[in-house]
Amino acid sequence: ARPYLAESLDLYRASGDRGNANISLLLLGQIASERGEHAEARDLLAECLTGGLARGDRGTGVLCLIGCA
Repeated sequence: ARPYLAESLDLYRASGDRGNANISLLLLGQIASERGEHAEARDLLAECLTGGLARGDRGTGVLCLIGCA
């Protein structure tokens, strides 16, 4: 799943679809966390949180914070 999510993130970013890019960041962050890659998870989830808050998407922001816990 990880390579497909990374590819989707690139495509969403290229097309300017910030909402779906944030979902990809969230999922990639959760995968990294489950794999014990905590620094990568933190970076991905922090980017997701920043993007979500910039869009006014508090729901995604909350999920990112939960993922950081």
